[in-house]
Amino acid sequence: MTPVNVSTESFHVQWPKLTSEIDRAVRQYIVVVTSQHDSRKAGRIVSSDTSSVGFYGLSPGSEYAVIVLAMDESGYLNKSSEILVNTEEDG
Repeated sequence: MTPVNVSTESFHVQWPKLTSEIDRAVRQYIVVVTSQHDSRKAGRIVSSDTSSVGFYGLSPGSEYAVIVLAMDESGYLNKSSEILVNTEEDG
């Protein structure tokens, strides 16, 4: 997973197509962002043909933990490694 288009209040993350550990097709991705400052979480659910998502309205100069969960057709979740993304400082 890679952060792109990082600004003071937003960023995008992109990831390679993930495969389920049980060899089933991925049905959807769940992307979860957690603020390292106050532990607030935000999430986005996207279709299996999506490989990037943006988060907006974030705090400048803050660190966020991001994970991607791939859900297969039977509901099994395969979790990516966590990355940390820092929004740019304001000003």
